[in-house]
Amino acid sequence: MAKIELLDFVHEAEAEALLALDAEERAKSKSFSDIERVARKEHEEGNQCVKQENFRDASRRYDFGIKLLEDAVMANEIEEGRQKKLLLKLYLNR
Repeated sequence: MAKIELLDFVHEAEAEALLALDAEERAKSKSFSDIERVARKEHEEGNQCVKQENFRDASRRYDFGIKLLEDAVMANEIEEGRQKKLLLKLYLNR
């Protein structure tokens, strides 16, 4: 019997599932913090793809994060600042 150790688990379909919803549905069902968390994960995963020289997947990950953040509804200026900061990182990496 073989023993398998799970080192890392990425829920890759989370961004795609959110993007499958239209922006209005997404805004109703998810807070900005939820969207931001998924966009940050896409940024991190994109960076990992770059380290592995997998530039096509990296670009796709950055694009997912950008699309999520561009349609996000922010409740205040603090959230708007967080959105702009993360969008800048994603645009520069793309």
